[in-house]
Amino acid sequence: MVKKVTVAEGFFSTMAQLAFDTETEGRDNAITEVVGDITIDTNIAYDTDEWETGIKRSNHWNIVEQYEDEERAKEGHEKWVNAIKENPDIKLPHLMLWE
Repeated sequence: MVKKVTVAEGFFSTMAQLAFDTETEGRDNAITEVVGDITIDTNIAYDTDEWETGIKRSNHWNIVEQYEDEERAKEGHEKWVNAIKENPDIKLPHLMLWE
């Protein structure tokens, strides 16, 4: 399951987030772990309104997985944390969510 949004929807959702400095607001559900200099973040995304995991490596974010609910998101988050711990250079998928 991958929920996509139009480029316009994604752009305006992201711009609203930046304009109103909401990067930390509404992120009570976020699960964030840092392994070395790699950040693994799972939360409900502003643009798709779906649970997803993003991994920031070399100052670049990859959205690697989307989930149907919080339980699956927590499981997926742990999977990615473990994968990064085992191999920080693992090739990451990149979901293209804006079409």
